[in-house]
Amino acid sequence: LRGGGVRPGQLVDVERRLVEEADIVATTLASSVNHKMRGLRGIELCIVEEAGQAIEPETLLPLMLGVNKMTLVGDPQQLPGYICSERAKTHGLDRSLFSRLAAYSECWERPPLVLLDRQYRMHPTIADYPNRAFYGGRVQSVPPPPLSLHLPPYCILDIPGSEHDEAWGAARVALAVFSAARAHNPQLSVAVITPYVAHRDLLRKYLLELDESARGVEVNTVDSFQGQERDLVVVSLGRRQGVGFLAHAGRMNVLLTRARHVLILCLYKNAVEKHDQWRTLVRDAEGKSLFKTLPSYMCRPSGHSARQASSKEVLEFLRSKKNKHGHK
Repeated sequence: LRGGGVRPGQLVDVERRLVEEADIVATTLASSVNHKMRGLRGIELCIVEEAGQAIEPETLLPLMLGVNKMTLVGDPQQLPGYICSERAKTHGLDRSLFSRLAAYSECWERPPLVLLDRQYRMHPTIADYPNRAFYGGRVQSVPPPPLSLHLPPYCILDIPGSEHDEAWGAARVALAVFSAARAHNPQLSVAVITPYVAHRDLLRKYLLELDESARGVEVNTVDSFQGQERDLVVVSLGRRQGVGFLAHAGRMNVLLTRARHVLILCLYKNAVEKHDQWRTLVRDAEGKSLFKTLPSYMCRPSGHSARQASSKEVLEFLRSKKNKHGHK
């Protein structure tokens, strides 16, 4: 139609008629009230996906179409909608309708909140801590098909030193994981997630300096990854003092729940020790022998005159049950 010489007015009429005659219409919240949707009335059911990320006024927009029933699907334990204005946040604009209803569900005669209590994404070892910390241990895991990469499904790596040391160390770990994944199955997806744009750019730069093939590793911020998943994930916090906006429980939850098969969390232990939730995470990993200190030579810049760590060495370290000091 667009290339067939149809006048704009005719095209609008055709689009509107197609929407009006459809049994199912998929749209964004903002587009639910545009000119193409004006003829819709008496909609039986409106399903809002990722409702925990939508601010309340946005979620109310479809009700203008005469919706009879609305189902909100989302997770109030993850990141809310993005609001620039701090003043607006103080007045609750960043709170979703989903979150508000969930908070008062006990006041309803028939509580509207239903927990989907089975997760099919993550290896049970990855899901264990988030399940206990954010969902009260109520979620059961149905593990994905196993991989024979011989990597621990979950571990925390302590990387002392500067932000650059952590970036080099995380980049080497990501490259080693990517190499192992590519040799096993080229279709496996590998990602590096970090809270900060500047640290993201460092990680991208260092990965490419180590190996041009690392362009196959996706590197992005945690806020960009909400709602997504990858087979193998390396997280680099990039914090040297305190946890900053990582104190937000929803952001921590998203960081820990993006991986299907392998999650490797790189951080500086001393930076997170004073925050209760992050300290609990580290203590939990230590108690399960899932915490190691990455050897300093694995954090050296590419081209450094001293010893350089190969991907094979990094993989051997990850697979070992001992840390660099030989302790279990």
